[in-house]
Amino acid sequence: MAKASMTVLTIREAEIFAHQYNQDGHEIQTVEIPIEAGNIAEAFTRLKKELSFHHARVFLPEDKTFLITTHVDFNTENIREIINKQLTETVTEPIDNLIYDYQTVGKNSQGLVIQAIVTVKSYLHELEDAAATAGFDIEKTEPMSFALARETSDSPSPHLIVYVDSQVHLAVAHGGRVFTSLATYSYKYLVQQCHDLISFTQNHYNVEIKNLITNRNRPEIQQVAEALQLTISTHNFEPAQSLAQSGKEEKREDAMPFDLKNATDEEKAKKIKSAKISKRTYYPPHKPKKSYSGGVVTSALAFLIGAGLMFSGGVFVYDTFFDKPEQIPSVLSAQPTEKATVTQPTSLPTATPTLTPTPIPNRTELHVKVLNGNGGVGIAAKAKQLLLSKGYTSIETGNAGRYDYPKTEIQLKPSKAYYYQTIAQDLSGTYEVTQGTPLDTNNSVDVVIIIGEK
Repeated sequence: MAKASMTVLTIREAEIFAHQYNQDGHEIQTVEIPIEAGNIAEAFTRLKKELSFHHARVFLPEDKTFLITTHVDFNTENIREIINKQLTETVTEPIDNLIYDYQTVGKNSQGLVIQAIVTVKSYLHELEDAAATAGFDIEKTEPMSFALARETSDSPSPHLIVYVDSQVHLAVAHGGRVFTSLATYSYKYLVQQCHDLISFTQNHYNVEIKNLITNRNRPEIQQVAEALQLTISTHNFEPAQSLAQSGKEEKREDAMPFDLKNATDEEKAKKIKSAKISKRTYYPPHKPKKSYSGGVVTSALAFLIGAGLMFSGGVFVYDTFFDKPEQIPSVLSAQPTEKATVTQPTSLPTATPTLTPTPIPNRTELHVKVLNGNGGVGIAAKAKQLLLSKGYTSIETGNAGRYDYPKTEIQLKPSKAYYYQTIAQDLSGTYEVTQGTPLDTNNSVDVVIIIGEK
């Protein structure tokens, strides 16, 4: 067998797909390794025993990297503070566990349009440690939509990409840059999801989407084209090969914000100000637990932007067009506490401590956010009406970061954990509920309810 020049790994929830390419860019081998009990280090070790390689490039899972889009006034100088505030309000991960780059990508009536590609730092460290233990280093990471946009960069106009492998990857792109993207496991709400992505792009960037590019012309995809009046064409996507062949980060002279390319030098200097191209949050380098042959493992924290202005992500925090979805980390939550019994003191002091009673649930004091987690039309609004009928008064709605939640998930602040049984009982006649990850104590709401398939 020909010697491999590059290995590309695609990490999914339950498996890793490895593609190896020779120096000419031809695929020479493909291997699938299951991830047992979520143990990536063990899967990497088995993969390294089966394949011969020392370096790899990795497609990040869609729930570990996402994009936020926001607006700032032309004269704003504290862009990072605005991004941090939005992350704190919309993402359950602590702010110090997030790494992001931001970039000015356009302008509209609300000011400059800012995009930030955000990634969970602890997950990247986990990958680095697992790779070092297995005996290889990770030299580059990116979301799948980066590669999909590169492969359709010759398309003359903005377009919708529907790429099907073990997931369905959706992206709106143009010129090698991704405006929005999403990954799902189901075709059930494909038309609605594609409509949402296109509407978001048109709202923020004032571009028209008329074309759909796909690798599989399935009936469900044809239905999308017909419903949204798109011209459909097929393309033989090879995202792993694209990542294998992608070069080092290019110079940024041509990476002018999308809608400011034709601006005068005076306009650029006045309007861009501190929003320079590629502002990065740096963290001290993470040292992997183990390195092979005494070598130094390359940090996977460096995200290469590729062809100029390309940003993407599997989960989007929509700024103005959608209500903001939540990024849900996969961490087991604590069980709700039982109501305590108050021991009345006797006339004589005793050694028995007095128990603090659990507060009595009061639905009117809860600030609730209901998110559509299955992609159906009006799902969050329907759940809101149910909660209003049960006595809840402060309810906002929005879209979850993905639409494949099998059950309805309840997430509570630790201080409100005793509400779980009350909320579960209120929803039990309509939904099958499960308890999710506790919310951060600084979250702007007390409870997040993600409506799933059941």
